Amino acid sequence: MLLVEYRVPMPFSVKLYQIGQRYTSIEALKAQISEQPESANLVESCQYHDSQHDCTGHYTRTQYSAGSKLPQWVKRLLPKDMVVVSEESWNCYPHFQRTIFTVNVMSSQVNIVILSRYLPAKSQIDNPFNLSAGRMKHCKSCLLYTSDDADEE
Repeated sequence: MLLVEYRVPMPFSVKLYQIGQRYTSIEALKAQISEQPESANLVESCQYHDSQHDCTGHYTRTQYSAGSKLPQWVKRLLPKDMVVVSEESWNCYPHFQRTIFTVNVMSSQVNIVILSRYLPAKSQIDNPFNLSAGRMKHCKSCLLYTSDDADEE
């Protein structure tokens, strides 16, 4: 298992990030559906209650058919519905976002789990996901700057 922590200081508040992330996610899905209607399908979108943080979040499940994005020579070998990506996402701002991508290629399956936590840029938390000491030994941490000014209001 690969375990990497990316810290990305943002030049705006966590609340503004939530609004922007939700807007761009919806716009990207709409654009993909209008460009290739068969390539994306929003299966489920609803609110849920997160008992651990006692807050309301948003759950979405989307399926993507990657067949239309494959090179022509691969399309000749595989039916386009043989490569399917499922995305399940639980968003509970500002506490966390958990996204699971399941990639099915023929009879093989790969799972990618992404955990995100939204904190003010100046937060100095050594273990934001409360990982065990054993897991922390295998965790690589990377600091990524997306702008020159990563100060938060």
